[in-house]
Amino acid sequence: LGSFKALGGAYAVIRLVLEEAQERLGRAVEMDALHTAEVRQVAKGMTFACATDGNHGRSVAQGAALVGARSAIFVHAGVSDERVAAIARFGAEMIRIAGSYDDSVREAARVARDHGWTIVSDTSWPGYERIPGLVMQGYTAIMREALRAMPAPPTNVFVQSGVGGIAAAVAGYLALALGDARPV
Repeated sequence: LGSFKALGGAYAVIRLVLEEAQERLGRAVEMDALHTAEVRQVAKGMTFACATDGNHGRSVAQGAALVGARSAIFVHAGVSDERVAAIARFGAEMIRIAGSYDDSVREAARVARDHGWTIVSDTSWPGYERIPGLVMQGYTAIMREALRAMPAPPTNVFVQSGVGGIAAAVAGYLALALGDARPV
């Protein structure tokens, strides 16, 4: 996707589809069943929504496209037409609203609640922490891959933080992966 946030939203969408399929089918559903007809049928009835400045929305839209679900992506007035087009190419319904990023977060949550859609936000708020946690789990793949490619653990890490989810995921992963014995 050409985005530092490429894995977070898509990972969360995939996990949520697998969980919904497991609940509806009444049995364990693992990742290798993601593209089966029965799981795709479950995904087809799901819509994932989020607010974005660009990167997170592209990941959510791509994840929904990969599993055959719908996506509705809310962008505020300041998001460029180029970013909107980059998201829309994954089949997302693009919803532009007046106002700021915070306004788009509130509107996405309101519309999703009214329509029974699932919000996949990389921003948490009281009572909404689980799905942002899934987004952060998706981000950890970046560090897993980077650490495998490095000859030695890093002494310093610089991360573009956005709303903070990717920075927290990287810091948490490094703390667990490297422990107290290695510099982080």
